Amino acid sequence: MKRLLLAVWICSLSAAAYATDFDPHSAEWNGLGLLQKDIPQRADLQMQTISALDWAQVDEHDVLLVFAPQVAPQGAALDSLTRFVDAGGRLIVADDFAQGAAWLAPFGVKLVAEPARALQHYENVDGLPMVSIAPDAESEHFAQRWQSRGAKLSLGAFLAHELHAPIVLNHPATLRLADGVGDRPVVAWGRFDEPGAAWLVETDLGAGRVLALSDPSAWMNAMLERFHDNKQFAANVLRYYCVADRPCRVTLLANAAAITGTFTPKHAPQRAGLRAGLEQMSEALRQLAHLLAGRLVGPALVLMVLLLLGLPILMRARSGPAIVPPEATPLRQRTALMETVLAWLGNLNADYRKPARLLAAHLQRRLRQIGREPLTPEHGDPVAAMIRQGRVHPQAGPRLRSVLDGVQEAAHLDDSPLSRARFGQLAADVEWAESLLAHTDRTVVDEP
Repeated sequence: MKRLLLAVWICSLSAAAYATDFDPHSAEWNGLGLLQKDIPQRADLQMQTISALDWAQVDEHDVLLVFAPQVAPQGAALDSLTRFVDAGGRLIVADDFAQGAAWLAPFGVKLVAEPARALQHYENVDGLPMVSIAPDAESEHFAQRWQSRGAKLSLGAFLAHELHAPIVLNHPATLRLADGVGDRPVVAWGRFDEPGAAWLVETDLGAGRVLALSDPSAWMNAMLERFHDNKQFAANVLRYYCVADRPCRVTLLANAAAITGTFTPKHAPQRAGLRAGLEQMSEALRQLAHLLAGRLVGPALVLMVLLLLGLPILMRARSGPAIVPPEATPLRQRTALMETVLAWLGNLNADYRKPARLLAAHLQRRLRQIGREPLTPEHGDPVAAMIRQGRVHPQAGPRLRSVLDGVQEAAHLDDSPLSRARFGQLAADVEWAESLLAHTDRTVVDEP
């Protein structure tokens, strides 16, 4: 029953069941509207969305966020994928039960559609594990090869920046290390309570990096609206690959059903480090020798002077650019009612019938403040009246009616006790209704 209650909470609008999962432009519970619009604004980055992938349009400086892909890269598409990362591309794959396993397999990461054991779950529901970013010493050691000398935060601390509570996942898959990956580091930034099982891992190939998240549902609208730390975690990940020598831009590819084109690097390879700098100098000297063998001796000497002037730049290549820490998203504002509710929930032995009556009275008062028609029995259903007035969308009407009926029923309990868990559910429902009614105050549609 508790699992059913949580499912009803997450899938709050019955009409939204027909909406496409992970639609970047959808404001429904299962869309990515917040991730696509709100989070980039808060994290100070740019995001573009595409519905199909054309490798010919991809730059090796891009950050490609692949969400629940419906097609597996094969043949030329698979070759373009590996060449994109090897040339310096950044790839983030968020998936559980679609085709994400095929996107991660070339990099030594297995995505398996099986649940893993977690230490704790939200409201004790098995499908909602609560996890955190807590890399072990071995992972931190492997990640040092990616760490810039000038970075203000370690990579693990960057991903965990401003996280104050566990991240809540929604029926995630499991990430495991594939066999035969050799010396390639696969860093587990987040693990389940099971040997070899992780929910967030990172690896590299050539000059590029790959970050894998085993649950795309953690970033859908319902989860970002409900859990502040999920929202902050999304902002951290989107900024993770925004460093000084790259534009802070992410390309979101959700529900990819087609892959075309061939990837071709658009820039000369630039790898930080002394060895890479010496290779670049050797290539420059080879070109200079070629010029001296011909008639362009004068321009060659000018080039030599420019090369000597460029030695300080070569020395700077020994240390990579510093990572810019993400900005924390502000906490949700708490109303006086919610502060009172939290105080009640802090008392394990409270009589929750009394605060339930408080919730019912508060919600009825809010309806009276907003509704134009008197909310008396002879005037019919107040929710129906608000729909007629254009103040509540018809899709939200059944949900609002259910919340009102639930708190009224709990408020009239006389003999049977009201559990703390049930009261917490009612409080969450009323909080949702509060946000909806606050929105109706700003979007009133005048009657003709």
